[in-house]
Amino acid sequence: DTSMTEISTGIYAYTFDDPADGLTYQYSTEFVYGGETYHMVANIAGGSDQSDNLYDLTPQIRTLVEGDITDNFIKQRIREMFQDFCIRTEAWRTKLDAVTSVADQKEYTLAATVSSTTYLANILRVKDVLYDTDETQLTFDEVSSDGLTLTLTSATAEAGNDIVADVILIPKETLSQTESWILDRWGKAVVYGVVWDLKSMSGRPWSDPRGADKYWGIYLDRVADAKREQHTKRGPGNSLRVASRAFV
Repeated sequence: DTSMTEISTGIYAYTFDDPADGLTYQYSTEFVYGGETYHMVANIAGGSDQSDNLYDLTPQIRTLVEGDITDNFIKQRIREMFQDFCIRTEAWRTKLDAVTSVADQKEYTLAATVSSTTYLANILRVKDVLYDTDETQLTFDEVSSDGLTLTLTSATAEAGNDIVADVILIPKETLSQTESWILDRWGKAVVYGVVWDLKSMSGRPWSDPRGADKYWGIYLDRVADAKREQHTKRGPGNSLRVASRAFV
């Protein structure tokens, strides 16, 4: 029952102070448009200690693994395990930067919006957004092999609208930074996966095969949680696989 502040046409905001760092908030909104009432529930990460650097997980791993092991080696395993987690769960979902619609055009290029350190693994939905207040879901027939050029089923009728794609991203093994929300939500899963990986190595000072099994089980539990969470978020629309997935 709290009214939001109108910033501009169709843009409203509500501001509050974080009671503590590192929290994630669930919020719900109710709005009326065209005489119809709509509701939306979503999550947002807050707090000043949010990190987007995968390497910030290194100290947590060191507390669980004993032995002479270099930071560079741990960082390599973090990158690989984060890729494995994203492949297994498809948890890294994001909205690409909008491209501007052109009247009577079917093909749109997303190349400028995809990072060179990620693969575009799946397009969940494509929307035609007008003034940030109204949106129409678009269907598409084709996507290029690199996932960067999209061909809509029907040409867009209006020019000047935002064409927005919701996608699933898979990191390349060179990626060291991600969005802070996914690291905050699933960083601990990556930690457990790396601990399993290190302890299961044979002939190393930090080897602990028996102890490794425990962390492998925890990692798989976190993977299952993430997959279940993504399943509940799936909405309508055509989903098109655009890149083959090679499991690590």
